[in-house]
Amino acid sequence: LPDGGFVTLYSDITARKQAEAALKAARELTETAMADKSRFVAIVSHEIRTPLNALLSGLTLLGDSALSASQRGLLDTARQSGDALLGLINDILEMSRAEAGHLTLRPNEFELRPLLEGALDMFRAQAWENGVALRMNIAAGVPDTLYTDPGRLRQVLMNLISNAAKFAHLGEVRLEVGTRLVDGRTFLRLGLCDQGPAIPPADRARLFQPFSRLEREGDNAAPGTGLGLAICQRLTALMGGQIGCDETPEGGNEFWLMLPIEHVLEGREPGAGSAAQRRIAPRTRHLPRTRILLVEDIVTNQIVTATMLRRRGHMVDIAASGAAAIRAAATAPYDLILMDIFMPGISGKEATRAIRAIDAVTATVPILALTANAGSGQRAECLAAGMNDMLSKPVELPALIEALARYAWVGWPSRDLWL
Repeated sequence: LPDGGFVTLYSDITARKQAEAALKAARELTETAMADKSRFVAIVSHEIRTPLNALLSGLTLLGDSALSASQRGLLDTARQSGDALLGLINDILEMSRAEAGHLTLRPNEFELRPLLEGALDMFRAQAWENGVALRMNIAAGVPDTLYTDPGRLRQVLMNLISNAAKFAHLGEVRLEVGTRLVDGRTFLRLGLCDQGPAIPPADRARLFQPFSRLEREGDNAAPGTGLGLAICQRLTALMGGQIGCDETPEGGNEFWLMLPIEHVLEGREPGAGSAAQRRIAPRTRHLPRTRILLVEDIVTNQIVTATMLRRRGHMVDIAASGAAAIRAAATAPYDLILMDIFMPGISGKEATRAIRAIDAVTATVPILALTANAGSGQRAECLAAGMNDMLSKPVELPALIEALARYAWVGWPSRDLWL
């Protein structure tokens, strides 16, 4: 100032600093919670997949036996339920890896009618108890064999059928299957029609919103979480389709979805066989007898995996621990080693490192991880430990045979037999 004094201005930023510190602490807490959730989901998934592997593989082996028509029907239902449970576990894992719900597709060739019939059969008993009969009508021109993600399609369809079985009025629920041509593209259209009660337009507008539940007078079923249809909408959009609900002229509801579907038989090489032939006689690689070391600490998994391979003529030795695997690899030559990851004592990764260090032969023997933990970083860790690849439990026989062909019999003539 002119008289020699001065003025100092202060800004109190205590509140801002406290807010910044709170945001930082909240972010760290969220990151820790997400990491803990991912670890929890991975552990739970592993614990579920382990018995599920034995269950599904056991059903596969049982399917090779002589069964009556009724027994085979029960077996097919059990297998479809197990496949649905496996698909759900896969979805939980993917959701845990994708904070924004970025699910992935696993497109595959599949037959449409068995998938639709299987989804309906799972809810027939429940629907019948509620006075609802489930029917299906497939229009002419719908292809038998399609290419998309059958697991996602089944997941959406099961949610719609489950809702119809619980909430529809007494009478009939029809699954209408047809095709639509939109902008030059052929779409598969599935419509599930019930006989009411009709959902008001205002309620239909919020059907597919998360945590939105319609509570109607007279409904005796548990209301659920309100996430099912929202998840269906995301899955349908992921597959490039649309989903919605309209009122039918008869006063009921039609939940419909439309998906762009490729017809895989178009362009197939002559003589490749029809879809029915592939269902009756699956294609299997013809390989020489392979000597395999199966490292697995759970007895049920030992039995089903070894039985599948032995039925195809392969020789299988079993090691019930990592230490036993190291001893077996040091004393006998193997064409391939299937290595479980999580075992008491020496883990599969530690056993792999030890086997690689024994001599020049074990340093090059193919070692494949066979694990129920299908986390995104698991494969990279297995490769870093010295393994060649990873197979996720429950593993199907075709995947095992293809792994043998790829790693144990490189260069072997690729002859496909109808067995």
